[in-house]
Amino acid sequence: MSKKINITLLASDYLNILGYSLFFPFFALFAVSIGATPQTTGFIWALNTVITGIVVLSYGALSLKIKHERVVVLVSLVMLSITSLIFMQVKDINQLLPAIVFNAVASGLYAPSWKSVYTQSIKKNDSAREWSWFDGGNALVASGGAALGGVLIGIYGFRGALITMFALQALGALTATRLFVSRSK
Repeated sequence: MSKKINITLLASDYLNILGYSLFFPFFALFAVSIGATPQTTGFIWALNTVITGIVVLSYGALSLKIKHERVVVLVSLVMLSITSLIFMQVKDINQLLPAIVFNAVASGLYAPSWKSVYTQSIKKNDSAREWSWFDGGNALVASGGAALGGVLIGIYGFRGALITMFALQALGALTATRLFVSRSK
């Protein structure tokens, strides 16, 4: 695959992680603000993690049958951006559960499909450098997102962070559409 695909994948991922990091480091505060106890918040986050894990493992089991991984990357990025819109509607714990399940499914589809397409885009003799762009880049972007999220939530509340999250993740999905323009190998 071409270097263009590699850059497109990283750009879409960085935008997704930046958006994600505006809100999810503050998830417990959000849950408590709508009436969840710390124990309930822990169980809700555990549910998110369990569902994500089940979807990732299911995707892996079906991976040989999935012919259009780029489509899965794009669909999951769109789903992740929609997650922020769903969270903006949450007013109580009962509404939080479907939102967290939707997020978990989107995350579970995104991780293995993105990594598969990215793996195919890197050269074998350059894999450490390429994966460092993924891991190091995500760490740097996530740290900036968490700091910015704290500022946004402090000034505009969770709604401001979620609107910005939506915009960034939608831009990440839009960036991923370039995967269908760049078909060179």
